[in-house]
Amino acid sequence: MQLANSILLLHRFRFFFTVIILLSFSVAQAQDNSPYSRYGLGNQFPRVNVISRGMGGVSAAYVGTYLGYANPDPNNTRDSVAFTEVISVNYNNPASYSGFQANLEPRSKQVSSARVILDAGINFSSRKLAEPNTPQSFRASDALFSHIYVGIPIRRNWGLAFGIRPLTRISYDIVRSERLFSNSGNIDSAVTRFTGNGGSFLPSIGTGVGLGNLSLGVNIGYLFGEKEIATRRALINDSIEYAASNHTTNTNFGNLFFTG
Repeated sequence: MQLANSILLLHRFRFFFTVIILLSFSVAQAQDNSPYSRYGLGNQFPRVNVISRGMGGVSAAYVGTYLGYANPDPNNTRDSVAFTEVISVNYNNPASYSGFQANLEPRSKQVSSARVILDAGINFSSRKLAEPNTPQSFRASDALFSHIYVGIPIRRNWGLAFGIRPLTRISYDIVRSERLFSNSGNIDSAVTRFTGNGGSFLPSIGTGVGLGNLSLGVNIGYLFGEKEIATRRALINDSIEYAASNHTTNTNFGNLFFTG
């Protein structure tokens, strides 16, 4: 019954979390401006979830549990029982999915209750670019969703998780004004605008099984993305009107992903 209620609650709030994440992504998209994202596949997102980042990036040995205490007897205020709860999805180690909570009936050994996990995070970053020996500087901040994953216990020591997370991001808009010269002298003033957009995402699904003190797990997914790089140049002249140049390169990529 608890498993059914958890799934129903997940469906009710799925639309709410989706709207929040899309709004955060659209608002922050105009704020991010990193010229270094021009190279390769862009700036990399943190490869671990928010909780693992708070522990220095530890992910291989982290199951996502929280240690708490409960008092089963309301008339006894002294004795308490320690318990653990899984509160996050460690997508870096699929073997941790075996730690999702599932309680069995004592007689039938069937799942009587379980806890479904909805794990979502937002990544905030701030960059400052400064030109040496000048007071000029530029700061860009963005807040983009870090990951959204769902963890479902199937049986005791057997869990399933699926979701999506961004891996890289390309976002910059730079304008350069300059004076062009040749061997014969001045040519004209030019304004060049460099823009880039894109990034890569990884939707994945995985399962983990616990065998005593040993846990095994696999993740499979499809890494995909796109990259659009544009350079636009316009010459400025008082008497002659030049046509502006526009060079754009579009790249799409994708491949299967597997880890265990």
